[in-house]
Amino acid sequence: MLISILLVCSFSPLAATEASVSSVVYAAVRDECADCSKSGLCKPHLEHERKELERLLPGLESEDPRDRQEALRDIAEITREHSNAPSQAVAKVLVSALEDKRIVVRETAIELLVDGQHPEIAVKAMIELLDSFRRNMWTLAETIAGSKGEAGTTSEVMRFLGTTMESAGELRDDRIVDALAKTLKAYPEEMRGQRIAMMAVESLLELGTQSAVKAVIKQFTSIKDSERAVVIQESLSLFASDHDIETYPEVSADWKRHWTTWLNKHQRAFPKKLGKWKGRPPESAR
Repeated sequence: MLISILLVCSFSPLAATEASVSSVVYAAVRDECADCSKSGLCKPHLEHERKELERLLPGLESEDPRDRQEALRDIAEITREHSNAPSQAVAKVLVSALEDKRIVVRETAIELLVDGQHPEIAVKAMIELLDSFRRNMWTLAETIAGSKGEAGTTSEVMRFLGTTMESAGELRDDRIVDALAKTLKAYPEEMRGQRIAMMAVESLLELGTQSAVKAVIKQFTSIKDSERAVVIQESLSLFASDHDIETYPEVSADWKRHWTTWLNKHQRAFPKKLGKWKGRPPESAR
């Protein structure tokens, strides 16, 4: 089916130079379609998408979460055939799976959603998910797993949180920075420097804007346990080294002031804004 679609669609300039079987195979590997655009899919791909969704959606009704995960992976693959024009329909199916009754399926959905799917839908879904974490901070594990743990185990909750935070760090969008910063700020003092809060710290530093770094530094404001403060210090120090900044504050009782001074001095090393996430570039542009 993929080959027939590619034959009907216009190839990218490189693929179009060779009217041969090898050029068709190459176009299939690259998964681009010159007739698809961000405003919509070409008719062959639109029809293919409709038929594939019709075939695959019943898999999401299975009682076995592994079947639902596999169905999501297959659905996500539909977009691979026209990666220059991610499908809104596919992305919306993945978003709906974030409400699945099992945590492991939600984790699969968030991983797939940030991997080449429709950028705006992915960003908005991530913001909503992070906001739900913030709103339910004091009952977070119970909110995710259910009052009786029916959605999954504590370890699955932690893995889902980690996957979500890591995935957020892949969406280079100022709105994600803001949502992560708000989530980090909502963690109570006793969680700062702990694994659950450090997930958000690492994602903010991965995004690496001035406001993202500032949000991490603010963690020092109310932290009382020096051992947990050292954990944040280590992450910031590694971040500085990764940006080839060899001088940074040492362990100190006045963490926030010293790191704020450091940020002000080196702020030009970090972007002020990221803008909106537009997705990963097509393979040919990398």
